[in-house]
Amino acid sequence: MHTSAGASAASEDGEAVGGDAAAVEADVGSSDFHSYGLSPLLTSSLERAQVEKLFPVQISTLQATTEEHDVIVRSRTGTGKTLAFVLPIAQRLIDDAP
Repeated sequence: MHTSAGASAASEDGEAVGGDAAAVEADVGSSDFHSYGLSPLLTSSLERAQVEKLFPVQISTLQATTEEHDVIVRSRTGTGKTLAFVLPIAQRLIDDAP
């Protein structure tokens, strides 16, 4: 998969493409949602939903959107794409709230 300048993507297995796959691998298994730049509101929501850790595709997407890159994700069913897209949007809404 090719990415254009300023774009990041995740492959079918959720690994970063055009990003820092090693950093994503190191983060997998961490339940410290604050380290991903998520607000306390989102962190507590994830904990209430019994989300124990983020999948690689979710970490890759958060990192890319934090750096304000366009993101394209192609990943198998069950790898966490929906949450990968929802988290950055929810965080932006929280950050932009009056």
